Amino acid sequence: MWQRIETAHWEGVIRDLVTEHVRETQSRFAERLLIDWDREMKRFWQAIPKAMLGRHAHPVRAAEPHQRRA
Repeated sequence: MWQRIETAHWEGVIRDLVTEHVRETQSRFAERLLIDWDREMKRFWQAIPKAMLGRHAHPVRAAEPHQRRA
């Protein structure tokens, strides 16, 4: 499944990864992503294997109801 990032949790995960990348590589490109984060975030895609849907501790969809785990 492919989708845009929909939840604050996963947006935070992506932002933290980009921030770490800037710190480790001094990437100007990644730095520009952070400067204009609100616009750039809309360009990211999230790929989730169908077998993993409902198995994450945090939902991947904004409107996804809480699912019980077996």
